[in-house]
Amino acid sequence: MEPCQRNSTLISAYGLAITLGSLIGSALGVGVAFAFGQSKSSAPFVSIGTAFGAVIAVLVVVCKQRKIPKCCWKKQFTDDDSSAYEHVPLVKVDPAHLTYIKRLAAYHISGSFLYREDVGFQRTITLDEAYTQLVIEDAWKTRTRSTSKCVEVPDLPLQRNYIKEAKRPIVIKELFSQLGERVYKPTVLVLGHAGIGKSVMAERIVCEWANGMLDSAAKAYDNFNMVFLFKFKYLKKFENEKISLKSLLFDVHTSPGSSEQVILNSLQNEAEKVLIIFDGLDELNKVFQCAATTLVTNIETEALLEDILRSLIMGKLLSGAYILVTSRPSAAITIADDFHRVVEILGFSEEGVHAYVTKYFSDDVPFSESVFAHLKSNLIVFSLCSIPVSCRLVCQVYDEHQSTHRLQAFPELTTMTALYTRVFCRLVKHHHHNQSSSLTKFEDIMHSIYELVFKVAKMAYEGVLERKLVFSEEDLASYGLQDELTFLSCFLSCSRERVLYSDDEWKCSYIFHHLTVQEYLAAISLLFYTKESIVENVKVFQNDGRMEIVYRFFSGLPFIKPPLLILELKDDITLLRDKVRMLVSELNSFYKSNSKRKREQKELVKTLMHMALESQDSDIAKDALAVFMTEIDLSECVLNAADCTALRFLLQNLETPMTVTLDHCTMDDINVQVVCDQMDKMDTLSLSRNRITVQSLLYLAEALAKNSTLVSLQ
Repeated sequence: MEPCQRNSTLISAYGLAITLGSLIGSALGVGVAFAFGQSKSSAPFVSIGTAFGAVIAVLVVVCKQRKIPKCCWKKQFTDDDSSAYEHVPLVKVDPAHLTYIKRLAAYHISGSFLYREDVGFQRTITLDEAYTQLVIEDAWKTRTRSTSKCVEVPDLPLQRNYIKEAKRPIVIKELFSQLGERVYKPTVLVLGHAGIGKSVMAERIVCEWANGMLDSAAKAYDNFNMVFLFKFKYLKKFENEKISLKSLLFDVHTSPGSSEQVILNSLQNEAEKVLIIFDGLDELNKVFQCAATTLVTNIETEALLEDILRSLIMGKLLSGAYILVTSRPSAAITIADDFHRVVEILGFSEEGVHAYVTKYFSDDVPFSESVFAHLKSNLIVFSLCSIPVSCRLVCQVYDEHQSTHRLQAFPELTTMTALYTRVFCRLVKHHHHNQSSSLTKFEDIMHSIYELVFKVAKMAYEGVLERKLVFSEEDLASYGLQDELTFLSCFLSCSRERVLYSDDEWKCSYIFHHLTVQEYLAAISLLFYTKESIVENVKVFQNDGRMEIVYRFFSGLPFIKPPLLILELKDDITLLRDKVRMLVSELNSFYKSNSKRKREQKELVKTLMHMALESQDSDIAKDALAVFMTEIDLSECVLNAADCTALRFLLQNLETPMTVTLDHCTMDDINVQVVCDQMDKMDTLSLSRNRITVQSLLYLAEALAKNSTLVSLQ
């Protein structure tokens, strides 16, 4: 039905309902007047009855038009969950539908259980073997949206209070229904910084669903009949083209074969049993906004990709379906209020780091315990391991020492830049070893690949600016890299994909092993741009934060000890360090001019903190501290262990004690331990509404016993 026809039909329905409701209400009013012996003065009764009847009739039409699922009503109003399903009819599953579900499940398993090989290291681990529970917390606020199929019952103040008092992290299966609330949340935004585990979590969800559908003993996600996972880095090619949701589901994803119409009907009639996951919103070129006018209501209507996503989030397309979107925080600030729920991944807890290390070195349990103990002895490296991708890289570096068990020779890795530089050098050495090169000294190897590295770095940098993560063979040729595929395999993976609407045409595409690898190489390229060009890039950061991680690596590279040889070959290290100071100054100016946009300011402060940490330079730290006047206030800012380590470095460089406010920052034991290490640089510390445990109190007590400056602890 076309929109105009639908609107006219609704207007007619409302008009008829009001008329009938008014007539019935007026008749009831007259009856009530007679019952009370007020037949001569029945006008007030008739008026009240008419109004009441009209209101009830409109409510009936509204509920009918939204087709609110019974399960939703049950979750809002029924106290006894077990008896609520007695009157819900069982839906017969069409054989073709069941066949498609199994095909969809098989697609997810084959796509996500591929071996993830650590290049340069003799170790392969599957997702099932390596996945470790992440710490997930509610972020910002949960909102009430009246335009959705299901209206949340608790009002906003109650929900916000509930979130602040949460005592345990959210597990994946609770993303769509918060503990203690009888309400489902169909649209969820999952935030997380680089390498924190957003994509792996998305893959884990579809794998758990797929295994639950295929194995009757595992009932994971059994509320969903169909689950679809889309990665924006692969959908970007449709960003400026019109495509329908039907084509996305059936042509881009898993083909239903001859059962297309059956599956299509199931999608539309049982949308509340469909989960669609979009991974990597920050990888779109455009700044995504939900407050636009173009909305799609028909699954077969062709529209721009952003309009399809917007319509799904707003509940206009495939109404009732569950939608989960992942993104880095800086790219999703403008749309967070359009979701029923916003959560943020904080990475691994202490138990999570231990579990991951144990799984990684599962073939040598004593060594895994030695690695964990060694990590615990270095608070900075241990906090770095709260970020899953960093934890994996740290394990790779430890892997070099497994044969000798010589952990004392483990290199000093105090920053993310140092960690990635170590891996970068290891990959280059591994490449030349496989090529049977006559070069043995690392300095000679770096000289031989000097120009090649900068070609790859330039491609990475321009890719970040354009939000381009998938590169074609033509792209490689444009950078003169078409004949360097062996070297490129150090940093990029090659995959073959079928051309859309074609059964026998395939093409190769290339993608960096992880977005942070692309951002590390991009930072190498950015260092050699002019100061004017670097300042111009601040405007890009100002729009959506896509340069955030690049700036962190950018700040650390000139201060690496010993210096990365290819930087010395290109330019004077002192001049590169001056560029870092200039960039910090520009970001400070941007912070002060952005005082009305608090969420953006919070993310910018975290970026400045990490830039100072990566540099390990006291002057950079003091420049970053300039954004704070008399108080370091990070309240309502979700912090993980790595963020607290960055804060710790800033505090180290304070000349006089300051007030530090960390209220409602999801502080756990590791975070409290890191902050307590610099308690002598505070005169007031506030830790209200955090996940403070007995262990956290012990850390605080130990720090207080040595402290002479703190006068107030909340």
